[in-house]
Amino acid sequence: MSTNISVQTAQNVYLDYELASVGDRILSTLIDWLIIVAYFLFWVVVFSMVGQEPGFAFMSLLGLPLLLYHLLMEIFFNGQSIGKRSMKIQVVKLDGSTPSVGDYLLRWMLRIIDISTFYGIIGLITIVASGKSQRLGDLAAGTTVVKLNSNKDYHDIPVTRIDPNYKVNFPEVTLLNDADINLIKKIINRSLKANREDMLGPVADKVKEITGVQSPLSDYVFLQIVISDYNHLAGVAEEV
Repeated sequence: MSTNISVQTAQNVYLDYELASVGDRILSTLIDWLIIVAYFLFWVVVFSMVGQEPGFAFMSLLGLPLLLYHLLMEIFFNGQSIGKRSMKIQVVKLDGSTPSVGDYLLRWMLRIIDISTFYGIIGLITIVASGKSQRLGDLAAGTTVVKLNSNKDYHDIPVTRIDPNYKVNFPEVTLLNDADINLIKKIINRSLKANREDMLGPVADKVKEITGVQSPLSDYVFLQIVISDYNHLAGVAEEV
């Protein structure tokens, strides 16, 4: 199985990612299980101390966080659970867009087959066999899990190739300048190193404010395309 994947966005920009290894995914799952076990043991201790056995309704309520843990974590933390964040891996879409709630829901529903059945053997087999590190939930949702590299300099951020037939998506990027683009690259680099995609939100919002562009793309992909558009237009201007 290849350790890298090239994601082609609808804008013909290729984003190169390092696929999360099987070991990364197993370790992230173990960390999440430890957190779930710790949550369960916490309540066992609490009820032991008060000397009272909880009723069925209360136990069901306490069990909801365990049941919904992976779904809620991925929805509210950009495709990461605590385990994934610890291992610096993240769920991404194969088309470069931001995974939707429906995508995360599909992944969560199929965890029962992938992870909870036969000790995760089904998920392990599909991850190895898919060629794109995808378990059944990923195949259904059009997602995969990638490694967030923290050792890249801002000039080596993983937008490495542009389609030969590349067409500018946001011509309004000419309202930006070289200093703006370099700042965007540096902040992308910092977000990768800190494993914090939320750092890109204010930057993307500012770029949209300056250019007047509106886009449903994820902040990361949007900013990568802004950089590609700017570099392309700058290159054309230099040739002229």
